[in-house]
Amino acid sequence: MPQPSGVVNCGYPRIDELKPTAMRRCSVPAIPAKLEGIASCRLFSTSARDVEIQAAMTTINLVSNAKSGTFNASAVGVLHDRLVSNRRVEILSDWFAKLMPSGARVLDVGCGDGTISALLQKKRPDIAVQGIDVLQRTQTHIPVEIFDGSSFPFPSSLFDVVLFSDVLHHTVDATILLREARRTTKQYVLIKDHFREGLAANARLRFMDWVGNARFGVALPYNYWTRPQWHTAWRQIGLQPEHLVTTLGLYPKPADWFFGAHLHFIALLRRT
Repeated sequence: MPQPSGVVNCGYPRIDELKPTAMRRCSVPAIPAKLEGIASCRLFSTSARDVEIQAAMTTINLVSNAKSGTFNASAVGVLHDRLVSNRRVEILSDWFAKLMPSGARVLDVGCGDGTISALLQKKRPDIAVQGIDVLQRTQTHIPVEIFDGSSFPFPSSLFDVVLFSDVLHHTVDATILLREARRTTKQYVLIKDHFREGLAANARLRFMDWVGNARFGVALPYNYWTRPQWHTAWRQIGLQPEHLVTTLGLYPKPADWFFGAHLHFIALLRRT
């Protein structure tokens, strides 16, 4: 499977290892040409012309701000939090709760502050979650250990499930962490990530990623794989899909028609 050029032994990058345009001063994703001339949009407009920009923002000038470099990540991020973030946490924790085996010991890789896993444990009190991340938070909702972004600080076959929730596309080589996941799990790897497929998929994914993460200093290499790339990697590493969900309902309609649109998936993979 083709790897990004110039990548040497690097998995989940630390912030200080990326170029400034990929992290603290994240560049604004390109605005599709069809949005040229649109000064603002109203959320949940029902006209066909506006469907593709429904969830982006309210009364924010897309084109002039993006071209001038003054696009405000904080302003868009606030809107994102109000309309998407809480819904996303609830929906993803529901899916994970449905797919987790009974009594599982879970490793949440790139867990952040552990919000999703904390809610998961409330819905599934029979499981226990340990988190790891490359960034130190002052407060977390689950136990979290810091790791180097490439090697998990745990012995082999310690966990029943290794969970990646929107983490692997933040790496420059997802196979490094997938191999670590296979090493440290007894049974399953559970992944929420993206398929790069459909019209302007890369541009849509970059925009969502930037809105949700740039203001927090999260690494943004924009490494989105196609469906065949994912399946090839799983087969080579020794992971067999048992469940694959591609309609998650993460966004309110009509935003989900554009920002959902089978760009997202959850896969439960069994170790072979």
